[in-house]
Amino acid sequence: RNVRHFAFGFGPHFCMGSHLARRELEVALREWLARVPNGWRLKPGTETTTHGGHSFGINAIELVWDV
Repeated sequence: RNVRHFAFGFGPHFCMGSHLARRELEVALREWLARVPNGWRLKPGTETTTHGGHSFGINAIELVWDV
C-alpha cells in the first residue's frame, strides 16, 4: 500500500486548521512584540533547543530584557 501523506502536513490529509493556527501565531507574536519593552535578547550562555521531524519547533528559548 502506497501512503502518500504526512498527517497534518502534506497531501490529501492536510490539517484543515493549519491556516488558522499560523494566523493565530502571527497575531500573537505581533501583539507580544508591541507590548514587551525594547532591548530584549537571548540570555547569554543559553542555547535554544528545537525539535524536528516533519514539523520544526522551538522547545525553549530564554530571553532577557534591559531594564
